[in-house]
Amino acid sequence: MSFRLRLTLFGATLVALTLLAFGWLVYELAANSQATAQDAALKQRAADALTSVSTAPAGELNGAATPSLSGAEDLRHRTDPFTEVLASSGGVLSSTGRVGSAAPAVPATLLDAAANGGALATVDTSASPQLRLYATPWTRTDLGLRGFVVAGQPTSIQSENLKGLRGFFIVSSIPTLLAAFLRLADHGARASAAPVCGGDRRFDRQNTRLQATAPSGEAEGRDRPPQRALQWHAGTG
Repeated sequence: MSFRLRLTLFGATLVALTLLAFGWLVYELAANSQATAQDAALKQRAADALTSVSTAPAGELNGAATPSLSGAEDLRHRTDPFTEVLASSGGVLSSTGRVGSAAPAVPATLLDAAANGGALATVDTSASPQLRLYATPWTRTDLGLRGFVVAGQPTSIQSENLKGLRGFFIVSSIPTLLAAFLRLADHGARASAAPVCGGDRRFDRQNTRLQATAPSGEAEGRDRPPQRALQWHAGTG
């Protein structure tokens, strides 16, 4: 294997390892922040729902009307977040999500935990995808009503986001590695040719200097004996 090929393979391997390490770090950061980001989004969605509840008419909060789920998204096929408004008894007043023909079930333990403030829980029930839920209480003192707002989302959104991130890294790394390999191959070719050309130029310069200085040295050597002889005769005379 030539030196140029070894240099190119070493550089390409170094670039590949660098990309792998960078991709792994970004992936781990994204994986570790998925749950935190989802919880923060659910809390914000619940806060927006509380703002709507504070101005909702009494007919939407007293349970007199039967909630309609015709426009709700089926969570068995979608991963979008949803919002439920519950009465104090746990009955559903409205919901933007459904599982089949029913609103997502919210366990009583989560509502008990949320009675004095917000509470988070991961719920895994049969015939329903695993859900991440955030519940917080609402109160309408002007109507004498209270209940809970629940924001939720399937936890499968986390794996889908990570799957997309993995695909992005794989697709983006191929042209990057190819470009790095070609660049290193070109650089290796230039680096291997540079010392040979430089050596030839140095040899030519040294050869030229030797050729230029040789005649003058020989002439100087031939002229010195007659000068010494003339000086000796002049001294004796």
